[in-house]
Amino acid sequence: MIWWITVRTGSAVALGLASIAGLAPQIVIGPFAGVWVDRFDKKKLMIFADGTVALASAALALCFAMGWQSLPVVYIALFLRALGETFHKPAMQAALPGLVPESELTRAGGLGQAVNQLSAMAGPMIGAFLTETFPMPLVLAADILGAALAVWALSGLRFGSVPQSGRSLSFRSLLEDMRYAFRLIAANKGVVAASLPVLLTSFLFMPLGSLIPLMVKEHFLGTAWQTGLARSLFSTGMLVSAVFIGVFGKGVKPFAAIALSTLFLGIFSFIAGSLPSQAFSLYCVPVFLLGASGMWGSVPYIALVQRTIPREHLGKVLSLLTSLIGAGIPLGMAVAGPASELLGVGPWMRIIGVAMALLGLSVFLYYRSNSLFNKD
Repeated sequence: MIWWITVRTGSAVALGLASIAGLAPQIVIGPFAGVWVDRFDKKKLMIFADGTVALASAALALCFAMGWQSLPVVYIALFLRALGETFHKPAMQAALPGLVPESELTRAGGLGQAVNQLSAMAGPMIGAFLTETFPMPLVLAADILGAALAVWALSGLRFGSVPQSGRSLSFRSLLEDMRYAFRLIAANKGVVAASLPVLLTSFLFMPLGSLIPLMVKEHFLGTAWQTGLARSLFSTGMLVSAVFIGVFGKGVKPFAAIALSTLFLGIFSFIAGSLPSQAFSLYCVPVFLLGASGMWGSVPYIALVQRTIPREHLGKVLSLLTSLIGAGIPLGMAVAGPASELLGVGPWMRIIGVAMALLGLSVFLYYRSNSLFNKD
């Protein structure tokens, strides 16, 4: 759909509105989605979410077949698809402890992230190819088939039973559940100690990912092909790290992983921002390692939350933490954008690299002094 908008309009405004349509459910509903996840059957909720995606694509395919090819219709479909994902992700993360042994949560999270990353890398390319080759209703039919396969796969699973709340879904009860999630997080010293560096990383480091094309263009005077290569290497680093965790991650210590991930993000950011303009080939190495380092900390962090928060409250805690971490990215961009224009992308990457390295070192020393570094 994004490629169709690009070809049809060539408008940055139209693409921006599409992004807003895709992000709005997560921004507005995301913090509260976990409350629904904890109160309803997670399997049915995921099936409902996948069904919403299928219905949105089917309705859009019908509109295209009848000649109603308008941007507002596409925006509505994007909103509905994002709405389904807003509920699907926390439901899946909260359901995972009921599907795999506790000792395998990190590996399961790594394999799940590998699938997500592979989809994120291959999906746009496949979608663009299909859009250029087939009529849009047929392209959307492939999307409907994918959602139907997801529902079929879910229907055969048996989730472990979790006590369900019988409370009504009033606005007041939603706020009460959100406050309870805050109290659960605050009372869990391990989750607090792990969450603070992750939150700071989302503010300091995550905006750098969107500055990679600018770094290639301005500092290395690179081409569109080189920009694409750098972004692909960043994503490939995430994929390789996720696969590695999925295969060998059973014994990973979450606090050690978070501390080392933060430290390495700082080191590789500093190296990437310090290379001369003729060293684009060398730049590709730290870009790959940046993607790998970020994934190395995020997967064990989610597994730690899944292990230490009671399952009946896991959905609202995960959705709340995800929303807080996600909020750090636009806040960081509000600082990184003007700062990189004023100082240059390279110097800003070096500044962030130093800040991240100091943060990682501080986290490492704090974990060691509190006997957390080797804690499972």
